Amino acid sequence: MIDTMALTKEEAERLLREVKATSDRSRDAKEEANRIVREAAEARGNAVQAALDAGLPRELIAVSAGVHRNLLYRIAGKTSQQKKRN
Repeated sequence: MIDTMALTKEEAERLLREVKATSDRSRDAKEEANRIVREAAEARGNAVQAALDAGLPRELIAVSAGVHRNLLYRIAGKTSQQKKRN
């Protein structure tokens, strides 16, 4: 256990302000990262769905997406499910 008696009240308050500020920044950054990932996943799903709708071969779409072709409908389906929720 840390000896809090060695800290001044001001130093303790400063340290706690720093903990709060860095925690707030960390939460904000995580929320922003989650938003970016959601938007990128939606754009990817839309692109895959458009390629499927256009009749492009699944194997070519899969190679472009960097996934196995069995995942294409899952990727495209996530976009449809997200739109239904909004």
